[in-house]
Amino acid sequence: MVVQKNRGIKKAYLFSIFLITVFGVRFIIEFWKQNQELFEHSMPLNMGQLLSIPFILLGVYLQWKISKNAAWTN
Repeated sequence: MVVQKNRGIKKAYLFSIFLITVFGVRFIIEFWKQNQELFEHSMPLNMGQLLSIPFILLGVYLQWKISKNAAWTN
């Protein structure tokens, strides 16, 4: 039972690292990319960056939730 619970925590931890890394890199790369639509020129962040923010926040939330649960289980 304990082994299965730790396996789920490890998968969730890896998934949160994946979200933060992939969408964090996408957020940074979007600074150098040319805008595809004219309305993006007036925006401080382009559409790719705006769509990356929720996934980065989800990864940070998962990290926080995992660390909070790990503190209770130890």
